[in-house]
Amino acid sequence: MASDSTAGSAKTNYKPPQSGENAAQSASRAVSNSYQQAQAATDEVVSFIRGQPVAATVIALGLGYILGRLRI
Repeated sequence: MASDSTAGSAKTNYKPPQSGENAAQSASRAVSNSYQQAQAATDEVVSFIRGQPVAATVIALGLGYILGRLRI
């Protein structure tokens, strides 16, 4: 489902603040990068569900059962 490229992209996309860049600009850039990573992960999950709907359903039911048994 989630590939290593998506999971590891937070480290590879990190750029230290540039000289003259204020905290708001740095935070804005970090939020934008996080949004792009979340969008990529969402797209990957959606494509998995569309490509393998039976497997996705079994996984969802299994996770629901486990979480229900744990009463989370």
